Amino acid sequence: MLIFVNGWNMGQYLNGVGPQREFVLPAGVLRDHNTLTFAVIATEAAQGDPGPVRLVTLGNRRTGAAPDR
Repeated sequence: MLIFVNGWNMGQYLNGVGPQREFVLPAGVLRDHNTLTFAVIATEAAQGDPGPVRLVTLGNRRTGAAPDR
């Protein structure tokens, strides 16, 4: 499964390969309106799907230029 946010590839999940199950979004990726896309590629039904997918806030950062004064 490939994971995209606003067209940017944020990572991939491969069943049974590696422990990564959390994907961090770097600063500047999010917009006012966002698109989250999962691309699942399979040639046949397989055991061990990624299971339930959920979005979790691990922290908040505010970035960008300071307002004009």
